[in-house]
Amino acid sequence: MGELFANIEVNKSPRWRKLLSLSVISFVVHALFFAALIYVPILRDAFHIINDVKVAEYVDEDYEKTQIRGAVMVDVRQ
Repeated sequence: MGELFANIEVNKSPRWRKLLSLSVISFVVHALFFAALIYVPILRDAFHIINDVKVAEYVDEDYEKTQIRGAVMVDVRQ
């Protein structure tokens, strides 16, 4: 049985190579994402809209069936 596993090396490749390549790939993907946010107007506008909606405040009132008025006001000022 010992001869069967005599030439097998567990973890023969160093880990730092795999971690370095994953780190470089992650850096490139994040750099492309941030460059797209800066240079692609549609993405930039989408994130501005998300930020505007994030800071919006909503009114929470009880519903009255007979009263019709504009009760919902959204303030999008920053």
